[in-house]
Amino acid sequence: MDSPILDISSKWNHTTGGLLFLVSFTSLVFSRFLHTVAWISASLLSMAVYCIAWICRILLIHQLMDIWVVSTLGLL
Repeated sequence: MDSPILDISSKWNHTTGGLLFLVSFTSLVFSRFLHTVAWISASLLSMAVYCIAWICRILLIHQLMDIWVVSTLGLL
């Protein structure tokens, strides 16, 4: 014997379970997305800092070479 109350309760449980699954899945996907964006941002920032450090190093070496050349030529 099918009871209409049990049928409605079963449909409600199925709908609620589906919505909870959808919310948890969406939360997981969004969390992974934020994690990926944060990782990419940190990677790009570290690459930028690394490049700036190399540029400063190269400029410093060229400046020191210019000072050395000028001081060497001044001694001749």
